[in-house]
Amino acid sequence: MKNIIFIFTIVFLYFFKTEAGTGKVKSIVTLNQLNETAFKNLLKTNDCGYKIINFWSVKCIGCKFKLHDLAHFSHVLKENDLQLISVNTDGINYKTKSAKYLNKFKIQGDHYFINESESELLKNLGLQFEDEIPHIIVIGPEGNVVFAIDEEGSVSELFENLKHKMGKNLLSENWWN
Repeated sequence: MKNIIFIFTIVFLYFFKTEAGTGKVKSIVTLNQLNETAFKNLLKTNDCGYKIINFWSVKCIGCKFKLHDLAHFSHVLKENDLQLISVNTDGINYKTKSAKYLNKFKIQGDHYFINESESELLKNLGLQFEDEIPHIIVIGPEGNVVFAIDEEGSVSELFENLKHKMGKNLLSENWWN
């Protein structure tokens, strides 16, 4: 009986911690609260190039599409030293649901959530985009906001702006593949 329980436990852990028994360890996304100190750290100068900060909500269909598009181009982001940071605007009550979504679509990067008090903080820092989500801001290597894309903008617009800022085309001719 002990052997059966032991084997069941091993099999369960294998399937629980791996993607459908493939042996690949699941990525576990965690969301940290984005407070004033953490946000100011994001704005600091960096040697990793540009930071793409995507503000989104699990209740927003356009946000999910934009996150999915960013995930599709994750290899381009990595190859060009672009750091993706996602900030969920739904607050702590949606932290678990947000993490599940990010895990499901394998969204790489640093992940945060903000509560209403942090929303006020963003306004105080000059990031007023009201309730316009999805909203992407791009932080340059010097720690300043170099451009923003509102809910009307697309991920291809993001790459076009980065192309002009970085002086190189980030997408190949066959980027849609």
